[in-house]
Amino acid sequence: QIVTNAGDAELQGMDFNLAFQATEGLSLGISGAYYDTEFVSIKGASENPTVNGSLGKPIGNVPKFTGTAGISSDFNLTSSIPGFIRLDYSHKGRANVAPVGSLKKPWSYPEQSAVMQMLDLSSGLELNQWSIGFFVDNLLNERENSSPDPIPSLATHPKPRTVGISIGISFD
Repeated sequence: QIVTNAGDAELQGMDFNLAFQATEGLSLGISGAYYDTEFVSIKGASENPTVNGSLGKPIGNVPKFTGTAGISSDFNLTSSIPGFIRLDYSHKGRANVAPVGSLKKPWSYPEQSAVMQMLDLSSGLELNQWSIGFFVDNLLNERENSSPDPIPSLATHPKPRTVGISIGISFD
């Protein structure tokens, strides 16, 4: 089996990252990216009806927009026990799984991934060299296909809501 690149593509876009220290113990952050992608040449397109028609279409599995936002607060539970609490939100826009209109039947799965919106929460305390934390990943329990596949068991999903405790020690 020989594996090669599909052809040539162009990608234009921008990304940004802003961080702001609102007060001594409060931090805010936001980041995002926008991408415009396109196949400009396809190897063997004239011989392969599956990829014929992909020229000028977006690259698969690249969302047009992604973004994150977070807020973090540092505090002192007591004069000797510092702590923090953090909330993070992330958004991943739809991505074409293959160039729209390029998949020929009998494919029976969506040509685009679902929009993903994730929310994570964490908090923690430091006790001398010890740290203890609590976290909830995927607080909203988002379970949509993040990249559909013709075989449902191979479709990518985010991990389910996960609640946990972390314990650490520093050997400074």
